[in-house]
Parts: sequence; C-alpha cells; structure tokens
Amino acid sequence: MKILNIAEKPSVAKSITRTIASSASAARTKYKYTPVHKFTYNSDAHLFTSVLGHLYTQEFTDNRKWTECDPLTLFTADITEYIKDEFKALKENLLHLSTGVDKVVIWTDCDREGEYIALEIQKLLNRKCWRARFSAITRDEIVRAMENFQEIDMRQCDSVAARMELDLRIGASFTRLQTLNLAAHKNVVSYGSCQIPTLGFVVERALEHKKFVAEKFFTLKICIVKDRHTNIFSWTRGNVFDKNCVLYFFRYLTDELAGTVVTGVEKKSVTRYRPLPLRTVDMQKILSRSMPSHRIMQVAETLYQRGIISYPRTETDCFPRNFEYNRIKTEILKAGRHNVANTAFRGPRSGRNNDFAHLPIYPLKNPANLTADEKKVYNFIADRFIASVSEDALLEEHVVHLRMKDEHFVLKGTKVVKHGFLKFYHHDRVGEKDISVFREGERFELSKIERICSLGEDEKDKPGNDRDDASEDVIIVNEAPGTLRDEHRMNKNCIFVNDGTTKPPNYLTESELIALMDRNGIGTDATIHEHIKKILDRKYVSKRTKYLVPTNLGYSLICCYKTLGLNLERPHYRRDLEKSLKDIEQGVVDRMNVVERELECYKRFYLILQNNLDVMKDIFRTNHDDDSDFSGGSSPKSRGTGTYAKRIGTGRVVRGARKEDEDRTRCSDEHPYDVKSGQNKFMDGVEEQQYTDNGDNGATCRLPQIKNQNKTTGRNVLQSIVNDIVSIKQNRMERKENNAGAYVTDDENVFCDCREKAKANFVKKGKNKDKEFYSCAKFPDGCNFFQWKGLRKLRDEFGPNGVKCLCGAGVRKLISNTDKNRGKAFYKCNKRYRPCNFFMWEDEMADR
Repeated sequence: MKILNIAEKPSVAKSITRTIASSASAARTKYKYTPVHKFTYNSDAHLFTSVLGHLYTQEFTDNRKWTECDPLTLFTADITEYIKDEFKALKENLLHLSTGVDKVVIWTDCDREGEYIALEIQKLLNRKCWRARFSAITRDEIVRAMENFQEIDMRQCDSVAARMELDLRIGASFTRLQTLNLAAHKNVVSYGSCQIPTLGFVVERALEHKKFVAEKFFTLKICIVKDRHTNIFSWTRGNVFDKNCVLYFFRYLTDELAGTVVTGVEKKSVTRYRPLPLRTVDMQKILSRSMPSHRIMQVAETLYQRGIISYPRTETDCFPRNFEYNRIKTEILKAGRHNVANTAFRGPRSGRNNDFAHLPIYPLKNPANLTADEKKVYNFIADRFIASVSEDALLEEHVVHLRMKDEHFVLKGTKVVKHGFLKFYHHDRVGEKDISVFREGERFELSKIERICSLGEDEKDKPGNDRDDASEDVIIVNEAPGTLRDEHRMNKNCIFVNDGTTKPPNYLTESELIALMDRNGIGTDATIHEHIKKILDRKYVSKRTKYLVPTNLGYSLICCYKTLGLNLERPHYRRDLEKSLKDIEQGVVDRMNVVERELECYKRFYLILQNNLDVMKDIFRTNHDDDSDFSGGSSPKSRGTGTYAKRIGTGRVVRGARKEDEDRTRCSDEHPYDVKSGQNKFMDGVEEQQYTDNGDNGATCRLPQIKNQNKTTGRNVLQSIVNDIVSIKQNRMERKENNAGAYVTDDENVFCDCREKAKANFVKKGKNKDKEFYSCAKFPDGCNFFQWKGLRKLRDEFGPNGVKCLCGAGVRKLISNTDKNRGKAFYKCNKRYRPCNFFMWEDEMADR
C-alpha cells in the first residue's frame, strides 16, 4: 500500500519521519519549501510532506477595495475562498503527490485549527482523507497514531468556520469604518473581538493608575528585642488614615507606660502543594516575566518540532492514570541538573482542566546545542515536570499575640521544614521570616521613650494639628515594617508610630494580562499571545520595561466605545462567543444559528458607531491621536498631591483635588465622556472636595470648602465629613446632569425619547438586581432611553420664547462657520448623542 502523509509544517514532517524511520530519504518537490520524505513502514511505502498552515484565504467577492462599498454591507456580502498565488506551487505539489496513492493521512495539530487545515487539504485533493492524532513526537505516540487513523471531526471544522466568518465580517466592517473616518491617523485602526477586550484590560488598569491619589496612613508597632533578634509586632487595628486617631492611642498607651504580655503563641503546619502539570497559559504567565509571550510560543513550537517537548498548546493540567511519568523523570534526571538526594517522588496531581486532545506539556529528552531562549524554556518545562512529581513542601507558621493595656499586637513568622518540590522549582518562593521564641505569659517592659522626632513645621499648620499635638514626644518611623535604621532602636523595646503612603496599582505586566485573558475567556491557549502582540503591533499599547502602557490611540479607541455605551472592551461578548464555539464542537447548537445571532448583535453596535462618528472624531482629536504613551510620562507620586480622609461607606471625600485632573476629558463607566468639558467653575479661594457615589447612578458631587478654615481636631474633621456625605445622600435626586435638567422623585408616566410610553423592566443580575427601571419599548429599534424608576427628568428650556426641540430635550445656541452664513447664530437639539433634526436660525426664533 502506498500512503501519502501530510503534516502542518515541514519541520514536523521531518521529525516524525526521523522518529519512525531512521533510514528515510528526502527529495525536492515542485514546491521547494516542502520536501518529501520517503520510507517503508510495515511493508507500506510512505511519502511524507507538509503544507504551511492554512491553504485557503477568505475574502469578500466584490468588495475588496475599501472605498468601493459601505462597510455595513460586509455583514451580508458574499465570501469566497481561494489559494494565494504564492501557494499555487504548493497546490500543484500536493495534487501531484496524491496521484496514485491508496490513502492520504493528515498529521496536522490536534486542535480546532489543525482539524480545519485537514478539511482544507481534503477539499483541495477532492478525496477522503484520514487523521492521525498524537500529542508528542515520540515513537510510542507516532506508532499509536499510525495504528489508529480516524476521520476528520466536522464539528470542530464548523466551529472554526463560524469563528473565521465572524472575525472577517465584524473585523473588516469595524476596521474600515474606523480607519476611513480617522483619515488623520496614518495606520489602520483595526478592530478585533479579542484584541479590543485585551486592550480594554490595559486601559482600565492605566486609568486606575493615573487617577490614583496617594493617601497617608499611620499605625502603631512594638519593637521587642530578644535573643539578639529584633521582632516588630503589628497593631491588629491595621493602618488608619487619621493621624490624630493613631496619636490618641499612642498617648493612651504611653501616658502610664505599662509592660506588655504575650497572650498566646500559635504554631501550625502548612502544606505547600506541588504544582499541577503544565498547561500553556501557566507557562506563558510565568515565563513572560522575562520573555515576551509571543517569543515563548515560538521557542516552544521549535522545541516541539525537534521532538524535545510535547505539544505546547494545551489546556490540560492532568495526566492519565497510565502515564509513564517515571520513565520521563528518569530520562530528565540523567542530565544531573537536579539534586535529588534525600528526595522522594510521587504521582502528579490532577487539575480540573482537560481539553481531551493533548496531555500537559512535559519534556521528552535531554537536548544539546540549545540557544539561550530555548534553554530557558526547556529548563522551565523540565523543572516544572520534576516539581509536579515531587513531594509537597511543609511549612511551619508561628503567630505570637501581644497585649499592651487594651490594645493587641501580632507577630508572624514562617519557616520551611521540608523543602520537597521547592528544591527544584524556584518559581514558587516562600518568604521565610525568622522570629524569636516566645512563651505565653512572658512579659516585656518598654524603655522610656525618647524624642526621635516631632511633628514638623508644615504639619503644625495643618488643621487638626494644634500646638499641644506637636509638643508630645512621638516616635515616627518611615521605614518599611520590620526595619529599624537607628542603632538605639535595635537594642531596646519600644512602641512607635509607623507611617506610610498608599501606592497606586502598577500598569499591567504581560503575565497579569495573560491571567486576565485566561480568566475572562479571551482567546485560547494557542492565541492569547497573538492578541497581545497584535495590540503592540497596532501601536495601541507600548511596552515600558516590563509594563504595558496604552498609547493615546489605544486609550481613545476604548474611550469611544465606552462613551457610546457599546462596551466592546468588556470581555463577556467574546467569552460568550467562545462558549458558543465549544457548543458547536459538541453538537449542542448549529453553526449558522451562532453566526446569525452574533452578526445581528454586532450590526447594532456598528450602527450606533456609524451614527456617532462626530463623537468618535472629537474623542480622538481631544486625546491627541498618536501613539505616544497615554500616561504622559508622569509618575504615580506626581498625582498624589491631595490629602484623603478614611473611606466611609461606598464613597470617599477628597480634599485638594487637582484642577487639571477635573478639567481633563474623562472616560469611565460611571462618568460619560464630554467632548467639550466645561471649565472649573469653583471660585478662587475655594478648595474642591469631591464625593463619588458608587451607588445607582454613579454621579460625582463636588463640595466647596473654604481653604482658610479654623483648626479642628481630627474627630471634628471626620464628623464634618460624615455630615457632608449625609447631606449629599439627602439631596442626590436634585443634582444637575449634563445641562439637561435635574432628577426628582416622581411617580408620573415616563416617556422615552421616541415620545412613546417607556417599558418597565427589572435588573436581572449584578449589584442592582431586581431594581426596576424604564427603557424604550422599541429597543433595539427605538431610542436608547434609560431611567431608574422613581426618577423623572426635568427638561430645561434653553431657547427664547420657550422654544423646544422636536424631542423635548431643549435647544442650544451655536455659531455657523460656513462661508455663506459665517458668524450667523442658530439653534439645534441640545442632546449630544443621537440628537433630533431640529434646526432654527436665531432671527427666525426671535420672530416667534
């Protein structure tokens, strides 16, 4: 029998051939990049060649040029599949080699994409083809696959076909719309249902970082020196944002200096479990700390093709029960890299993930002549495998409780009793902390407190710090917990005030981004790294050392989606699609039903974006449409100029908010974007005080506060804050919003912007579950009206003579800038989003 074998890549064809037949010969073909290997196995003559990934390319039949059609038509345009000109020789080569053979066997990767490539080959050859399924290029795996050929899984192919059609139609339509309407930007402003949520994660973290304002906090600590070791006990009340509160407790404890007593000593054993077998996402998360994820997968693919590791794209973290891990372990330990003295081994743990296609990633042999990157990836895989079959680590935790008067302090220490897998696996570190040995009931006397430092002159002038406060003997230590810099503190027992500053969240690292994508179902184990590389290539994100920072271009794009209420940057749309694709694989849903449903959903999003292109352009213009870093190079410290009070409830009062921060165009879920943000209206000599309510309507209220106020105690300051918040809560319904009127309690009938009676609905999930609201009865074909029940929006009449626009939203005055009517005033609808068609010249309105 003569058999033609076709792999996904030439390197795989070569590796499989060498594994099964050492005496194979290679010959050139009509396509020079895919040679054919000839050998005999079990009396059958085998030819082994390959393709170069996907054979066919999808394109729109009559709409290839961007300017020749409305991008909206791409949702329904005909799609054709064809083979590119550079693959014509490859096509002829496959047709030539398949002539006269008895069987065609396809050795592509055992995942969705590999299955679809197999279908493409079958379509090209126009004959039945068989599938060989394997998870590693080892003799056992290859022999098992050759003895068990299977048919192509059409359900997996349908899943890929659905994904490809959706990506093409949605991506092309949105990309063309954005790029053609942002002509000032030189590059393509692309859209992808995976790359946009990926970008959304980066932008969200950057906004958290940029808006963060540091807060000063204070706490108490006790230093006990025993056995020539300094032990720092922490206050059980933790960090407190009110200095006066901490100083009150400090004085209470030190007015009549009393000793301390150990009230309890706890010791317990803690097991640190060995890691699970390795899956692709875990490998990317850990190694991306020192290497880009795209490079990691390139190296892993090379190692796989050379038969050094198993298949590197897998979601499985459990081995089958009959897996011969002892054989693999013995082979790896021959290299002598691991010190296995006094080490016991056991079977690997089983995780919860299994894609039923591939085993976890594991090493196959000890290689030679590896590059630096290859050695780093291979050593990690080998270390992880040895750790997964090693013993668990055993830790011992000590907790010491200390009491001084009525206040309690605690000290914790950790010690490794048995290292187990930690000897081989250095990516899971234990922060050991040695402490002295204490006994319950043991007492310690504190020495007389010396004046280390007093409150500085700048502190004395602040409200709440009168002269009595500054005259007290206070020890304030700025070092991190556990460190005491001055020598006289190292050898005496004392109590001191430790202060610190809250730190902003860092920008996302690639490792953190991969974890977020995996947790939210964005991409698969095989594509996550590609989406990250895509947003870097598109200049939506730049890499600053190890951090991912959005550019102004990337920020503007996400801001646009949020402003229009599309929320395309959120992960649930793609996550739901991935679930539907898996349902197609399992035969639960039909492919066409999924495609039609998704296209209908994204078509609505497209129309909203198309109808508000002026908003999108203003957003890009306001945020400087370029690829410079969104952060502007400012450090977190430069943002933390204000002082904070402690959080109360769901809000926070902020004193000293920076004007430029308030005047900046904002973009967040709670605060809609305003292209023409107004100037700060607070008077000179008045300091802004901002309260953000995270409740139902997410409004922001600013409280004027006179700068030169009388000095008060910390308690009065906090009481004043509480009174302000109560006042805000009581008057919340009367706040202005976007120059459109105020909200007041009302039970009258509610009408949407279509002048139809609004429909009452209930929130189904989330923090507002079961809360009633009104929306347009014709949605999504009607307007985007939304209003909580119990609120009625009062319309202001902006025009003279009580003139309103067609939808009742009021009118606003503008000045014409055309050549014919330059300088002439006119009125139009006041709504910035989806305004009605009202228009009237000022002189016409004056005549009414």
